[in-house]
Amino acid sequence: MPITNVADLVSDWGGFETLVAELHATGEVKIERDVVLQGRSGVTRQIDVLIRHRQNFYEHLVIIECKYLRRAVTRAVVDALATAVQDLGAARGVIFSSSGFQKGAVRQARHENVDLFRVRDVSLPDHKGRYTNCLYRLLQYCPLSVRSVSKSEGQETELKWTLSWREIESGEQPRSEVGGANGLEEGNFDALLSSALQLACNRYESLIDHQHRGRFSYTASVELTPLAPVTVTDQTVPLEVHRFHVELGISGYQEKFVVDRMQKLAFILAVEDCVRGSVRVISKNKRDLKFLEFCELAESPNESYVQQSPELMIYISLGQTSPEQFANLIPSLVHYSLAS
Repeated sequence: MPITNVADLVSDWGGFETLVAELHATGEVKIERDVVLQGRSGVTRQIDVLIRHRQNFYEHLVIIECKYLRRAVTRAVVDALATAVQDLGAARGVIFSSSGFQKGAVRQARHENVDLFRVRDVSLPDHKGRYTNCLYRLLQYCPLSVRSVSKSEGQETELKWTLSWREIESGEQPRSEVGGANGLEEGNFDALLSSALQLACNRYESLIDHQHRGRFSYTASVELTPLAPVTVTDQTVPLEVHRFHVELGISGYQEKFVVDRMQKLAFILAVEDCVRGSVRVISKNKRDLKFLEFCELAESPNESYVQQSPELMIYISLGQTSPEQFANLIPSLVHYSLAS
């Protein structure tokens, strides 16, 4: 489980400064901690975190104050930072707090163009996107019948193909091929079956119970219309096929599992923009402790780290199978058997 509480990640003021400094370590800016600068007034000012951004001939300074307190930050703190920003000629002033800000501080920050951020715990409910339901499915298929429709001089001719079976490499896997008088190159026939399988799986997906764990099988009839007519040979006579009707037997095995998207995180916290009212999260991966990821949250601060994600489905086709197992199936009805 990742750390989700500020108190478990940061124990003192110095640790809070380190966390805030790390949030800005993008590689494009120079970050300094506990810096003393002299302003235009001649007054020296202590800065918790100083960010220097140099672009061409210009350098922009951002002054960050870190407040690791039990009470909310007051308006006086915002006033003092605004004065320091003006005295040092900084581009912006920012306050990070572990305990939030008083209403007067927020109003003054809007007037002074100062940013206020609260680093707080993030809620991790067991739903709302933390867990992703995954469905792993292995598929095999078998062409049970293939009919083609050719068109010549306005007349349609339907031709039923003859399918035969052969074993590949000493019976490792059955495979269908076009037999009889139908002439279609093997590569084109495989492409036809692959397209039919994809169409059938999409069309009959709603019939399959995603909660089932184990084997299933069904038969499906689909119609394919090529973008351009396909030429086949019937007794040495070339025919242009405009449409195919394919009946497939489809069998598979499916397994359902759950992925915890928080499992690989070292920590995850929320950063609330108290001036603009938005919330982001910061998270760090366990494998790379130098990597910080930012993610937008919903407008409500009570929303979880990630929004609900759709179910992830993984399909793997194992190729063709023999037709015997589909002999007694009722068309368009899925038959189930429990996992072994």
